[in-house]
Formats: sequence, structure tokens, C-alpha cells
Amino acid sequence: MLGDAGNTNSVNFDSNTQFRINKGKLEIAAGASITNTVQGHATANTSKSMVGGKGTLAAVTIGSGNNEINTISPGQGIASSLSSTTSQQQVSLGNGAVSDSIGTFNVTNLTLNAGGVYDWEIRDFDGSAGSDWDLLKYDNLTYSASDTFNINIFSLGADGNGGASAGDTWTTNFDNSSAYGFKIMEWSGTGSKWSCTNG
Repeated sequence: MLGDAGNTNSVNFDSNTQFRINKGKLEIAAGASITNTVQGHATANTSKSMVGGKGTLAAVTIGSGNNEINTISPGQGIASSLSSTTSQQQVSLGNGAVSDSIGTFNVTNLTLNAGGVYDWEIRDFDGSAGSDWDLLKYDNLTYSASDTFNINIFSLGADGNGGASAGDTWTTNFDNSSAYGFKIMEWSGTGSKWSCTNG
């Protein structure tokens, strides 16, 4: 893990216009902004790269191709194992308190390509976005309807550790015919709006 970008004790990104994450997660601290070009491993599926945190990233491409970041994961810590680029195993490594694990992550120019993954965490169905479940905000989104993008849904206990959801709560809250539902992504209102319909 690379640590919180934007903190004084982290790597100095200011002197480089671009950098590569071969394996691990780049976390951008709340209030910090990274304008550098961020890439994943040069050879696809070699090792797992992640971006996230509670700050802002100027641009990123999430996908399974060469130079693409594999996973986007708001909040601190890693939600899924780094053992492989396609791992869906939930982990609590470095998550700590829910207030750290769950968060709002901002990307100015977000590209979602085939095979990319969004690790989305939730701890309270009656809560709010960014504090009780992850929220990914963007200004501009590029996405092809022909691509398949993956969303891992991970539930958290009150202590921030992974925990299974009880009963039939997923069905109830993802039923589009009711008033229930979760906002997992949000347009910031400053760029080109993207929308999708259930079909």
C-alpha cells in the first residue's frame, strides 16, 4: 500500500508528472488532490492496482488492460484481496474504523473499461452516502455500453471489519420498484452528465 497521498509523510508526487502502481493501493487523503497521470501495471493481469481514499484524482482509467488501474475503492484500506487482479475476497486489512473505511472519492475524468472493478462498501442501510456507504463522484465519465464493468458489494460491521448482510436486505434495497436504493456514483454537476437506465 502506498499510503495517503497529500500527507507530509507520503511520497512526493509533485516532482513527477506520471507514476505507475504495479501492486497496491494509492490512497488520496481527504482534502488532497492529485493531478499526476496514474497508471497500472504495463502488462495486464500481472498484479493488482487500486486507487481510492477520500480526496480527488484528476483522471484515471479503471479496467483490465495494459496500463489500466484494476480497481477503484473509495475510503481507506483495501476492501478486496491483492492476491490477484480479479480477487473478490473481502479483507479488512488496514480498514480500521468505519469512518476511515467508507468514504467519498472524487475523480474529475473517470474512464470505466471492460474488466474494471468498483469495490463498494456499506455498513448501514439507513445511513448516508460517504459515511455509511462508499460514494464515487465524477465530473466526466467515459463508458462503453458494450463493456462489462464489475461492482463488488461488501458489507461492514460497526467496527469496520467485513461482515455478511443478514436476511433479504439486498433484494429489498435494490428493488427499483420501491423507494429504496443506494447511490453508488454521483455526477458532480460540473462536467458532462452521464446516465444509465435499467434494462
